This record gives sequence, C-alpha cells and structure tokens, in this order.
Amino acid sequence: MAVQPPSATAHSDGTIWFATAKGVSTVKPERLKEATKIALPTIVESFSVDGKPTSLPIDGETIILPPGVTRLSFQYAGLSFIMPQRLNFQTKLEGFNNEWINRQHIATAEYTNLPAGKYSFAVRAAYPNTDWQQNHKVVNFEIQSHFWQKTSFKLLVFFIFVVVIYSAYRYRLYHYKQVEKELTSRVVKQTQALQEQASAFAYQATHDQLTDLPNRRAFDGWLADNFSDFKACNKSFAIAIMDIDHFKRINDGWSHLIGDQVICEVANILKAHCEGEQEVARWGGEEFTFVFPDMSAVQAQEMCEKLRKCIENKNFSNIAEGLSVTVSFGVSDSGDVDDYDRLLSRADQALYKAKNNGRNRTEVM
Repeated sequence: MAVQPPSATAHSDGTIWFATAKGVSTVKPERLKEATKIALPTIVESFSVDGKPTSLPIDGETIILPPGVTRLSFQYAGLSFIMPQRLNFQTKLEGFNNEWINRQHIATAEYTNLPAGKYSFAVRAAYPNTDWQQNHKVVNFEIQSHFWQKTSFKLLVFFIFVVVIYSAYRYRLYHYKQVEKELTSRVVKQTQALQEQASAFAYQATHDQLTDLPNRRAFDGWLADNFSDFKACNKSFAIAIMDIDHFKRINDGWSHLIGDQVICEVANILKAHCEGEQEVARWGGEEFTFVFPDMSAVQAQEMCEKLRKCIENKNFSNIAEGLSVTVSFGVSDSGDVDDYDRLLSRADQALYKAKNNGRNRTEVM
C-alpha cells in the first residue's frame, strides 16, 4: 500500500508549508498573532429611520428624531483586511439596555418601538478568539415626545386630576353640608311645629274655646297647686262662683247662638275688670269662677258687686233687641276651711243662696 505524502509540514524556522494545486504556500503563525493586535477601527456605515436613510451625525452631535418613530436600523463594519468576514461584533443601546449584546458576524442592529428619550448606540469589533478592543463607535440620538408624553403635560394632567378630585371632594362635602343644613332645618321646623302643636294642645286642654278663658281643669289645677301654699303661709284668699241669671230663657227666647254671644260678652267684661293676680275661668255652661288672692270674703264680695253692676248696666241690644243680662255670685274664703274642695262647696252654697234670694245679687258663706 502506497504512503500519501503529508499536505502540510512544519519548518524549523516556525513556518508551516502547505501543498496546493499551484505550488507551495507558507504561513507563519507568529505573524497571525501579531496581526490580531493591530487596531481594528469600527464604523457605522448607515442609519435608517422607518426604512429611510438618515444622515449620520458628526462626532459629539445628537440626531433629533420626530415623535412616533417605530423602527431604527444601524449598519456597521470593522475596518480590517485580515479575515473581515470573520470579525465579531457587539452592540449596546444606552438608555434602553446598557449591556453589550453579542451579534457574532451580523453587521446589522435593529430596534423597534423605542419610547421617547435620549439614546447612545455603540458598536465594537474584535478578531476571532481575541479580546474586545476599545474601538467602539457611538451614535447619539433623541426621539422627541408627543405633547402628551412630555413631563410638563403629565404634570398638567396630574394637576388637573388632583383639582378634579379635590373639587369633587369639596362638592360632596358642600352637598353633605347642604343636606345636613336642610335636615337640621327640617328638624328645627318640625320640632317647632310639634312644640307649637303641643302648646296649642296644652292651651286647648286648659282654656275654653268659646271665651278663651281658662277652663275648669285650669281652675281646679290652680286651686290644688296653691291652696296648701296659701294655708302654710297663713294667707287668706277668696273664690267666687258666678252664674248668668235665667240663661235658659235667653237660649229659648232668642237662640243658642245668641246665648253663646252673651257668654262671650260677659267673659270680655270679666277679663277687662279683673286686676292684678285675680283669676277668672269659665266653670262650665253659664258659670264662671274667680280667685282673689290675699282677700277675705268681704273684700271679694265688693269686687263681685262691681262686676255684677257692670254687667247689669251693660247694653246688650247690639246682640239682641230688648235683651238684658244679670248675674249672681257666691263667695267664700279659705279662713276656716282645710281643703279646697270644702272651699268650692261653700262658694257653691253661697251661689245657691243668691239664686234663692231673688238672683242678681252676691252672697257670702
């Protein structure tokens, strides 16, 4: 079997000899190592924005790009005559990713949909199996913002948002205060209405609707509340019961309406002539009661006589033609009685005495 000659052999001076179809070629590995130490300039050959070529800036300048840019493309190369097709590249886009990205032998870098801002594109090259040289080329560019992307616009929107929220809060607070005022006003009005209604009910419960004088309940209450105090202080007071004489004849001879008018007119006379702490009340029907504080029965009798004469002399023709009215009084005081029921009973007995003695008079018991 024939032995094939070697295709390459090492020479004693360190060169390697290769057999080729055109002869012998030599390579000296030491010279290749030295060649990889030669500076390897890097350049950016072209820059495209959305597919349109854009002029590259002079060193240090910044390219200003309009808002809405979607695609950027860089073409770059390493300036070497030693295995140019085997050069390795790395790229970095500061402002987007600050790390070097290995591109291997690819001489193109593309970026899409970058946000507005300032960027620096850098590329560097290296020979195969060697360290990266500090030969990077930098392209600075800035993508401008739409007006709604600017910080000033965002601050304005934020300010408007804060104003709107604060205004809404103030409006809600104002609305709640108005509702509170309305509810408070309603409560006050309803409370006043209830108080007025309660006062009206209380007044109606203690006053006669026809004459607007205190009624029997009010008179009895006054006696019950004050009788003990007067007795404890050793003070005397008198009471009187008055009755309109022959009142049934007035109702039968004229009408109940005329009778009511007579009662009202008599009540007006009594109210006009009662002085100081004297009290007058409608006892019921045609009867009225009186309280004379700090008076004896005799003193009260004098007061009743004045009232009797005043009513007797009153002209009632404005109510009914030919109408005349007289009254009778029964008077008693607290001097020798121990309870107000006994006092009322004695005044009532005095009234009956006045009626039995011909009416239109005042009697004392």
